Amino acid sequence: MGTSPLKISKRFNSGFSLLEILIAVALLGLTIGLVVSPNTGEREKLELAIEDISRAVRFCRSEAVIRNKIVRLKLLVNDEKIEYTVEYSDNANLLLPEYVDEDKLDRAEKAKLESSKDKREKGFIPVEEFQDEVREINPDIKLSGVSTTLSRDLIVSGEASVYFYPTGHQDEALIVLSSIEEVVSLEVEAFRDRIYENFFPIGEILPEQYENTLYEKTKDIFEKWKKSRE
Repeated sequence: MGTSPLKISKRFNSGFSLLEILIAVALLGLTIGLVVSPNTGEREKLELAIEDISRAVRFCRSEAVIRNKIVRLKLLVNDEKIEYTVEYSDNANLLLPEYVDEDKLDRAEKAKLESSKDKREKGFIPVEEFQDEVREINPDIKLSGVSTTLSRDLIVSGEASVYFYPTGHQDEALIVLSSIEEVVSLEVEAFRDRIYENFFPIGEILPEQYENTLYEKTKDIFEKWKKSRE
């Protein structure tokens, strides 16, 4: 027998069951999660890295005052990972590095410069909390570049150091971090207990364009930061 018009009418008028509504809400939530979570995840990784570096900067500042010593945050800048250590100097006659354009040095001058670097390195001792291990940042986050008032140039590979002094001030520094979607600049001022954060989207690019785009954005951030201090 066929279904009567009265039964059909009752079926549609009854609306959705509670179970159907719950299933629909769950599916909607899953769909939104699939769309939003990658972007949210990348921002979270970046914010955790920012928090880690910012905590280290503040630790160095207070440690320099407490110890009455020069303290430095030493960062390793490369493509594989971000590592950092916190060290202090027991050398009362420590000479901090001065800016030198190494391209203009001859072989003898470069050898002398390297010798002074080695001597300075031996004068620094890891702070107790950092003696057993080097701290690492999430490998999905890159350290795109570092510059300080002492280095002047943009350091995109090797080691970079930010120095903190017993007087409570530190080198002005620019630390640039990046995810696959964003670049963030951390600006450390000389006399303020504050780190300024500025986010810049990378935009829609091909994977093979990422490294070059990242370098250009980092360089542009550095040039503007440098100009603002002239």
